[in-house]
Amino acid sequence: MSDTQVRSRIAALVAIPAVFAFCWFYRDTMGGGPVLCPLRFFMGIPCPGCGLTRSFCCLIHLELWSAVKYHVLGPVVFCGMVLAVPYLACELARRRRITFLNPLLFSTKVAYLVGFGLISYHVVRLCLFFAGGGFPESNSVVGMIVLWVAGGLA
Repeated sequence: MSDTQVRSRIAALVAIPAVFAFCWFYRDTMGGGPVLCPLRFFMGIPCPGCGLTRSFCCLIHLELWSAVKYHVLGPVVFCGMVLAVPYLACELARRRRITFLNPLLFSTKVAYLVGFGLISYHVVRLCLFFAGGGFPESNSVVGMIVLWVAGGLA
């Protein structure tokens, strides 16, 4: 394994527990927390990843149903991160890549399947969002402009 690969695995082994720690402590302020998503902040619509942070926060506190409500793929991504820790630690300990999982982890078909699932979920979520009158959110940049223009026309 090259030095770059070793450093990237060490970085991931530091970052994943850091994400979990952040989610543990962020959970209590989650209800009124800031909007971290740039697309939602500016346009007032959720991006495909919106809700993953809150989903992770619920999962870290073992609230599966709440996690699924925030983002249906949150538990899947969370489990992937949990499983990545021993995988990466094993690679670091052996100083060799684990190759028997490569056909699954680095498969183009799996990537397309995951991408299709995420896009399909996002399309459904946007349809429900628009059907519920969610566009544009009034606290977004576009939403404030629309309210300002509508207020000026009235």
